[in-house]
Amino acid sequence: TPDGAVQSAGGRFNPTLTTLRHHTEIPDTVSETQFISGALMLIDGEFLRSQDGLDESYFFGMEDQTLCWTARQQGLQILIDPRSEVVHDKGGTAEQHSPFRYYHDTYNRVLFARRHLGSIRQLAFALFFILSRIYRWSELMLAGSTESISASLLAFKDIASGHPARPPEEF
Repeated sequence: TPDGAVQSAGGRFNPTLTTLRHHTEIPDTVSETQFISGALMLIDGEFLRSQDGLDESYFFGMEDQTLCWTARQQGLQILIDPRSEVVHDKGGTAEQHSPFRYYHDTYNRVLFARRHLGSIRQLAFALFFILSRIYRWSELMLAGSTESISASLLAFKDIASGHPARPPEEF
């Protein structure tokens, strides 16, 4: 980040739960990881072309997780090189609890699960995701932020009806 803090030095991606755990300690040597942020990717051109670039069905997240997951499924490595440094202002696009962020987080995670997980893992995802949403929604209700709850519900409706992800100006 601009203040010198490490936002991400790779991390773990759990595809069943569609969750990330960013590592914040930079390794001493080039190291393998499960995920790197799109803000700091250097990608093999041949692989990127074979994927037709980043998946534009995702908006504001998951395209980098999906690309890393796909690369690992194909036996490729995701590496962190401690000699590289990228400055990125994390969270500059949307506030942490904004309806925009909640909508796209919900939409993108459900889309990933639908496209990439088998039926057993989809069931595990659905159970985890519904329980985690109920917990978050209760926090948001207590904070009086019902717009973010409505945005999450709209994402469920959109994904179920095949509606593409909504652009920022709709929030």
